[in-house]
Amino acid sequence: MSANLPPFPRVEPHSISLRSPVRLGGRERGVTLIESLIALLVLSIALLGVGALQLMTQRDEVEARWRSAAVAMSGNLIEQLRTDRVASEG
Repeated sequence: MSANLPPFPRVEPHSISLRSPVRLGGRERGVTLIESLIALLVLSIALLGVGALQLMTQRDEVEARWRSAAVAMSGNLIEQLRTDRVASEG
């Protein structure tokens, strides 16, 4: 009786195995050397921008320290002038 049955249909999986390469038109798809170099170029430009920004921030921080010290010294000088004037009047 089993000789009269049609063959069991083979069911293909819907997902693609990660081990087999994806083929489109007979060519493998993947990351090429040129794509990798372009990605590396974009990443290096971004990192150079971040480095330049960090250098600018450090320079501005040093200038802010100098300005803060100048403001503190000028405040002390103004306070000394005011106390000397009060002392000289009294």
